[in-house]
Amino acid sequence: MKFILFQKNVLAAVFGNSLEWYDFVLYGSLAPFIAQHFFPTQNHLTSLMLTFAVFAVGFLFRPIGGILFSHFGDTRGRRKTLIASMVLMGVPTVLIGLIPSYQTIGITAPILVLCIRVFQGLSVGGEYAGSISYLTEIAEKKDRGFYSSLVQVGLFSGILIGPIIIKVVMAFTTAQTFAAWGWRIPFLFGAILGLVAYFLCRHISETEAFMAIQKEVRHKIPLAVCLRDYKMPMIIGFLIAAQVGISFWLVIVYFVTYFSKILHASFTVVETQNLWTILIALILTPFLGKLSKVISSRMILLISSIAFIAFSYVLNRVLVNHVMTTSFYFANFCLMFFSITYLSAFSAELAALFPTQVRYSGIAFSYNTSLAIFGGLSPLVVTALIKQGVILAPGILLTIGGVLSIAALIAAKKYAKY
Repeated sequence: MKFILFQKNVLAAVFGNSLEWYDFVLYGSLAPFIAQHFFPTQNHLTSLMLTFAVFAVGFLFRPIGGILFSHFGDTRGRRKTLIASMVLMGVPTVLIGLIPSYQTIGITAPILVLCIRVFQGLSVGGEYAGSISYLTEIAEKKDRGFYSSLVQVGLFSGILIGPIIIKVVMAFTTAQTFAAWGWRIPFLFGAILGLVAYFLCRHISETEAFMAIQKEVRHKIPLAVCLRDYKMPMIIGFLIAAQVGISFWLVIVYFVTYFSKILHASFTVVETQNLWTILIALILTPFLGKLSKVISSRMILLISSIAFIAFSYVLNRVLVNHVMTTSFYFANFCLMFFSITYLSAFSAELAALFPTQVRYSGIAFSYNTSLAIFGGLSPLVVTALIKQGVILAPGILLTIGGVLSIAALIAAKKYAKY
């Protein structure tokens, strides 16, 4: 019975994370259509820049959401906080599918989209850190690498469901119909996923680790304790998360738009390729999580970071030709593979930097602050640089992420001990 309850807790946390990322990634994948309906201009790159600027707003509010949710997560419990963040994410997603276009209600349309992105950013800022804290605390220490990797399984599940729904809708609509209103259906489908996630999460139990510290003197403001006593772990967490922000949001999300709008590839073809990539990620991630029993999470992250630098160089070489060659696909596939590898080991290393009393706050602040800068701004910065003629921008940013990660991981040896 205890084992069954444990599995239900794991399933609920993973599915809740799936919903969060399904909702969040739809905006990135359907950016060309959102740009057309809510940010129309004469120049498609300008429209995309406006769309990704609003996308970045969601990231900028992640640290605020992380501060709010992590405070309650460290003082009131992981369970209630996870449920609250999930509800705050699901409702705004459905609303995006209902907002009239700019042509119908004018400037009110992009303002509403902006407000929705704020609420989504607040939600994700609390949920992701909560999932990492919850799964690492219910698992035995020797299994933390595997169970913390399930956070990414939830992530990839949500991202996989998004493209699948997009493909299904595309299959039953013409290109014109999908561009006109069909793109809204995946957002509306989020209502069904939200109900399932809610009924799963409402029955999860609190972690034993959190229950144990209730007998101790609790910190009134856990984040203040982190900033005072865990400065170096916070910096390390910030820097290793930078690679997540850059690699994930460029390679797995932004490149869908990059291929279709910059390199003029078919959106359908690009979305199909992305679908297969995410499916591979979903299958590989648990196995890579198990790998941490043989090779430390830190070593997996180091190898992945070095690979990012190497294949970013290859990507830069082929981007000069401004065409989608075999070498381009190869470099992109390798970058995707090492993005998956990095993500599979990332959560365990981040959680090990902080003790139970302040784990939620430490993870949330370091991770969300980093993602706000390196994740939210990466698509916008790359689009702006490409508009100025800097074709190598994606490879340059990926290299920067690799260098920052390597420096942080070398320093983490002393501090990742919890």
